[in-house]
Amino acid sequence: MARRFTATKLLLVVLVTLGALPGSATAATTTPSITLGAGTLTYTTPFTAQNFPNTTLTGLAQSVHASINTWAVTDARGSLLNGWNVTVAASQFTTGGGSPSTLPTGSMSLATPAVPTTTGGNLSVAPVPVATAAPIDGGSTQKIATAAIATGLGEWIFTPLNVAGGDLLLSVPAGAVAGTYTSTITTTLATGP
Repeated sequence: MARRFTATKLLLVVLVTLGALPGSATAATTTPSITLGAGTLTYTTPFTAQNFPNTTLTGLAQSVHASINTWAVTDARGSLLNGWNVTVAASQFTTGGGSPSTLPTGSMSLATPAVPTTTGGNLSVAPVPVATAAPIDGGSTQKIATAAIATGLGEWIFTPLNVAGGDLLLSVPAGAVAGTYTSTITTTLATGP
């Protein structure tokens, strides 16, 4: 009888060692990690404008439209503490050269940008388009988009509405002098809402 008890005891020890009995399961844990480095705040695609169409003077005031191209901002800084904004300003239209002619200051207006779209999977709150308070060639810099702190992360694409033939509107006065006029539009992407 002592042999049978020893054999049974030996069998139990083997089963426990091999993990064959319930309650003797073995657990393993692992803790994978990843470090996400901060990127940058950039114009993915800068704001650009097309030329206004050639226009024949009529002796009357005229309104002429031009398109702007789709532009995009990417905030890859990975921070909820910054926010960002885009501002616009334009110089007065002038023919340049020896005896320049100019269009009046305040001749060019910009439509409010459309609400931007983003890539799939971006859960950040969208930046807000801002209506300009005055013509963009009036001598002041104005915001056209703003991302408050904790918003605007990822890539945001601003697609022009092209209302009435373009988002830029140029008012040509009745007494304008014939010539080729140019203006420089400057947009600036900066940190802060």
